[in-house]
Amino acid sequence: MPRRIILNLLPFAAFSLFANSTPQSTALPAKAVQLPQAEAPTPARFIRRNEGVILTRLKKPMAAAETPYPPKAVRLAVFKEERKAELWLPDKNGKWRYVKEYAFSAMSGGAGPKLYYGDLQIPEGIYGIDSMGLSREYHLALHVDYPNAFDKAMLELEGRDPGYVSTGINVHGGNISYGCVVIGNRNIEEFFLLAYKAGKTNTQVYIFPHDTHRAAPAFKHCATCPVWYGDLTRQLAAALPDFQR
Repeated sequence: MPRRIILNLLPFAAFSLFANSTPQSTALPAKAVQLPQAEAPTPARFIRRNEGVILTRLKKPMAAAETPYPPKAVRLAVFKEERKAELWLPDKNGKWRYVKEYAFSAMSGGAGPKLYYGDLQIPEGIYGIDSMGLSREYHLALHVDYPNAFDKAMLELEGRDPGYVSTGINVHGGNISYGCVVIGNRNIEEFFLLAYKAGKTNTQVYIFPHDTHRAAPAFKHCATCPVWYGDLTRQLAAALPDFQR
């Protein structure tokens, strides 16, 4: 190509180069959008969101029993053979009053105490609550302090391996039991609310083998139970008169 033509084309080539180049952006990088995180489920948040609805269901039976809200203490009397649990609250004078009954939504095991992990037995005895929380499988759960002092003493007496003793006993919702007291989702909400308001240390669960004459209890003989079972039922017989309706 002649030199003169090349020189004439240079300005157009330069213009084309700059016209087709991508200019560098001077904009600041966009900030990442911070999405609000879902609040972790806790007993306090559950109560805050659901207290009003649950309390509506309790208002009538608590008024009939003349028990104030929030309660200072809570008791759940459990009767295994009848597959039921009774809610008891103190009145303004501290006298225990029957409030309502909950039917089991699931049951496992039979008469007699819980002895080892996997026997599917619901314990028998007087227990406290040492923790409570939300559960994906069981809706809400209150953990029972099994084994209690009596259970531990009998464990040592018999020389059973402590490693084979279940520590996962709860009162919970849902409809399946592996040795727990299961009263369904709707019922557990009521017990959970009242226990939360009263406090764990003021909540007790009494688990009886069956219902009987409450002023003068007489529990059935259990041929397959340990020799010390009579001592346990005597403790329960001493406690049952407090639940006379």
